[in-house]
Amino acid sequence: MIMGCLFGTIALALTAWVQPVAAQDVEKPAGTAAPAVAEATATMPAMPRVRLAPMPGFDDETAYVRSMSDRPAALADLAQKTDLAGARVELWISAANLILAYQIEPNCTRRVLHLADGENELDVAALTEALDRADGFLAQAGVEIDDLARGEDAPDEKLTQWRHESSTLKAFSAALRAYLIPAEKGEADRAARRAASGLSPLREDSNRQVAAAASFWQACLRSRESDFGPALSALDLALADLRPESMPYVFFARLLRCRLVGDRGSPATALALLLQFEERSREWIEDETARADAVRTTRLVCLQTLARWFDRLSAEDATAERRWCVERMKTIIGESFNEEVTGGEGATVLRLTPSVPLVAVVPERDQIGTTSTQPSADNP
Repeated sequence: MIMGCLFGTIALALTAWVQPVAAQDVEKPAGTAAPAVAEATATMPAMPRVRLAPMPGFDDETAYVRSMSDRPAALADLAQKTDLAGARVELWISAANLILAYQIEPNCTRRVLHLADGENELDVAALTEALDRADGFLAQAGVEIDDLARGEDAPDEKLTQWRHESSTLKAFSAALRAYLIPAEKGEADRAARRAASGLSPLREDSNRQVAAAASFWQACLRSRESDFGPALSALDLALADLRPESMPYVFFARLLRCRLVGDRGSPATALALLLQFEERSREWIEDETARADAVRTTRLVCLQTLARWFDRLSAEDATAERRWCVERMKTIIGESFNEEVTGGEGATVLRLTPSVPLVAVVPERDQIGTTSTQPSADNP
């Protein structure tokens, strides 16, 4: 009941000057006026401290990061020690998959939520090293696959599976590299376009998680272009139903769509969409803790939308509108990011985990060459 009442003041204010937005999130013209409030000098409040939701099974973020770095290394070590070529292929691909899905996930989440700045800036050197390792493991798998294909008893069905897994992960690796690693402007644009094109076939993949992740990361790459049209066309409407099997990518994709609507010049529409998306996400996400994190994540995007709107408004000619943005931000911060409640550690937000789907089969240490088991998202 309490959570259902949150954001009430913002909803009432918005309904006074934004047409209700149904399933079609058509952009409103830029420049929609906010309701008049008392004229005063408006100073934007500091953005609240937030942290990524704890990963189940780990004492803290440091333990999680360390484990997600050690696990791929352990799989690569096993690959070098086994004499079974098929097992080596699975191990190389699995090691690469774990790097892309979990080791670099904190960086992916921070960048997607626009938290990677200042003291939270991404460690580019560590990211580059991790992506290089993943690409190296996939290259090793490719060598093994080619060797097996030349044999008389080539396992055709397995070769097809491994090639698909490898090509899928290569496409995601290229996309994450283009999205996360800075480069010179011209080269960065070319790399982003190539990586986005490389994801296009995966949008039709029979694995819904792969298809949803491909659509999301493609939109992230296209969102860096001056024209947001291609990015928006890669995304579903903000209020379309969420499919649980496409989480977490579909959730973050809807937030990205709302963000782009605001950045395109319609912040009022973006806020209205975010309000409605928050209410609907309560129905879509069953786990109580994840649902609370999802609500805070949505409100974080609301804060960022209001902050960018505030910055675009003229300090001389839009004093009332800027004041309104500040008051709405203070309301959100007080209701959802109160440091007295969080103990100064920061409110938790939803993680983009795994950052790419688990497509590989990871053999158990004592079952190499016999049986394999798929890792779970909670315990990779």
